[in-house]
Amino acid sequence: MSIFQGKYHLLINPKSAGGSTGRSWSELQSLIKQQLGEFTYEFTDGPGDAKRLATRALANKPDVLVIVGGDGTVSEAINGVFDAPAKQRRTPIAILNQGTGGDFCRTLGVPTDLNLALQT
Repeated sequence: MSIFQGKYHLLINPKSAGGSTGRSWSELQSLIKQQLGEFTYEFTDGPGDAKRLATRALANKPDVLVIVGGDGTVSEAINGVFDAPAKQRRTPIAILNQGTGGDFCRTLGVPTDLNLALQT
């Protein structure tokens, strides 16, 4: 179980990892729930969607915003965080790397193994 006991909200790019994130969502969802407990989530639907969804999610004051996708999804969502009011930008951000390249995640040291990333 995670050390956090708050509200998690996940922004998921189902097309990440060559579409395997969307195809395997039920298995991923189960694994994430085992580690984090209950959470809410939304799927992105196209370019710019992660930005819009991140801004909206922060208005609902999750304890942690979790971005599930690759570098492009992370970049868009972070831009959405910066569009949110300053007070809402204090929400911690977590990343579950589901990208094909993962340069940004590799630079940050985000594990590519989902189990390890969830434990971290």
